[in-house]
Amino acid sequence: MERSSSVVSESWFGLVKLAVATGIGYFLLARLGLLLRAEGVAVFWPAAGLAIGALIALGPSPRLPLSARILIAPVACNLVLGRYTWLAITLACLT
Repeated sequence: MERSSSVVSESWFGLVKLAVATGIGYFLLARLGLLLRAEGVAVFWPAAGLAIGALIALGPSPRLPLSARILIAPVACNLVLGRYTWLAITLACLT
């Protein structure tokens, strides 16, 4: 007997793929924003454009995975820069 895949599991997996893909994009754009900083402050933050664009284009259904990605990607970016873990988490919560 063949199992049928449920719509819930497919949509959940799709949301995870979406969160991972936008998380990678957010991380790369955050690195670009940090390269464009002047006097230690990021003047332009292209990752915010990706986050807002994804929320507008995809509507309210993927809000939770996208929000998780918005929290995780800046932490990873700050850790790559060599900042303390507690500082990276604090800065990510402020984004």
